[in-house]
Amino acid sequence: MIEKGFKQLQLKEIHLSCYQQNTVALSFYKQMGFKAYAEEARRDFNNQAVSLIHLKIKNTKSNS
Repeated sequence: MIEKGFKQLQLKEIHLSCYQQNTVALSFYKQMGFKAYAEEARRDFNNQAVSLIHLKIKNTKSNS
């Protein structure tokens, strides 16, 4: 999907967000080349503090 976004859709970046507790997903995204760039404090449905991690990956083969 990342390749499709960069090649077919000619995206310059792809962004996603993942909760900090989802360590398996965060590890996978980092292995795919995504880099964390922001953290957002949130509250879950039990009113517990949680962190939402924002990640992005840049198209290194972009023509711009």
